[in-house]
Amino acid sequence: MTAGWIDRLKTAAARLGWSRLGGGRLTCCAEVVFDESCPPYEDQFLSIQIAGRITARQDQTDTDLAVDILDVTDGAAKAEKVLSLSPDWRQAETPEFYYRTHNGMIPYKDAVLVHPILAARVPLHLLRFARRGRRRLQITVTVLALPHSEPIAAACATVEYVCCNEGYLEIQQRREQVLCACTELACAAAWGGCDIPQAAAAIRQWVAQATQRFTPRSDIAAPIQQLADKEFRYDIAGACECVMAWGQKSDRTAAFDAALGAVAAQSGLSEPQQQRLWTIADKLGLSPEQTMELCQKRLLTPNCPLERWPLLLGVYQELSTEDLRRRLTEEYRRWNARVTHTDPKIRMQADIILTLIAELRSRQDALTVNS
Repeated sequence: MTAGWIDRLKTAAARLGWSRLGGGRLTCCAEVVFDESCPPYEDQFLSIQIAGRITARQDQTDTDLAVDILDVTDGAAKAEKVLSLSPDWRQAETPEFYYRTHNGMIPYKDAVLVHPILAARVPLHLLRFARRGRRRLQITVTVLALPHSEPIAAACATVEYVCCNEGYLEIQQRREQVLCACTELACAAAWGGCDIPQAAAAIRQWVAQATQRFTPRSDIAAPIQQLADKEFRYDIAGACECVMAWGQKSDRTAAFDAALGAVAAQSGLSEPQQQRLWTIADKLGLSPEQTMELCQKRLLTPNCPLERWPLLLGVYQELSTEDLRRRLTEEYRRWNARVTHTDPKIRMQADIILTLIAELRSRQDALTVNS
């Protein structure tokens, strides 16, 4: 390394704002800035700058900058994560905000960045915060020495920002309320029936599947605790209203499917249970055709009890003898065409429902003879 080359490095370092003298610890400054050249609602940015002393192990240390953001509105002990909608502002396989960029060479072992440099310019419309409203954000910038990403300096700053979008915790809370309402409907369908432990296990399995992509903050399975209480009454109307008001359209069928799953785990089906299922389907806005299709999908199980036939055939009100005979004929023709289906599950369902239809016809004929 020649003296001339060293002099050129010193000149370049001075031009970039590096110095051996003065300066305290590394500091960070963050502020919300506007860029009028950007489209509306995409014109706010979080400008993050650093300046001050950086101490490395040796001269000519190559470095990166890592930027983290936390929501500390409720205090550092209750800090919430900030999420990013763009992969450019997060690590792979996680939605949490994280940004890393190359900082360049630090010329001296003990160097001072005299003039602030821009560490990051974060588009705020791509961030999602815990809750709506005024948020207090803590920004941490860490200087990492390469090639081992060793932290050699760090600085923090806080800034306030008003979030107009709904917070992800608020969205999750509403989602959990919908799922809890679905659980309550499943419990209401199974309540008062036989095989309560089996029904409870089926409902817990449904809850586990519904929450496999996130960690609930509330006990979604709480309604199961009253399932064996014969004095307890579930609020079917309130639970259906919650699903209708806060849930997606698919949640309506999911709620009824959860109720049918609980009933399918029971070896019998009482008349009050049937009536509750019809009530749930009606309050969830499901058509008779949708209801029957879901019932056939869920309740056509091996050893299917005869008591399920009104749900399987879509008979939600008392029919005359002639109307019932016509209904049985329609369903027999529809399912008889499926006994040779390529799907073994559909073939099994066809065999089950045709057996039920045959038994219903025998009972109907016996009643006709006796009358």
